[in-house]
Amino acid sequence: MLNPEDYLYVHFTNLHDAQKIKEDGFLLPSSLLLNYKGGPTIFAAVAGGANVPSVQQASMGRVKSRTHAVLFRTNIFPSYAKPEEVEWFVDKLPIFNVHIIKTEDAAKLLDSTLVLDEDNIRIPTEPLE
Repeated sequence: MLNPEDYLYVHFTNLHDAQKIKEDGFLLPSSLLLNYKGGPTIFAAVAGGANVPSVQQASMGRVKSRTHAVLFRTNIFPSYAKPEEVEWFVDKLPIFNVHIIKTEDAAKLLDSTLVLDEDNIRIPTEPLE
């Protein structure tokens, strides 16, 4: 059985926020978007997912310029996954093995090796309630 720690995740942001995320050791929910139940949602991509800059590097929310990415691992499977994005429906996501790289280097990790088709990706998710 696979563990959540087996996957590398990518969160696009700016350098200042990337440094704060690394220092804090967690990600917080989007300030704009909620999940289907109206609760908090944390967004990232999974290495091996699809590179869709209009989704992953959108200039909405707190961050207007996503020049950097936070690479991380976590011990929690996403709540929802699609090729271009994974989502956790939690208030705070603990992360570890955190590294900060430039956006263009992070985009190279989104090489579609885990993509099954336009709607599905090979990564387990937590069961939805």
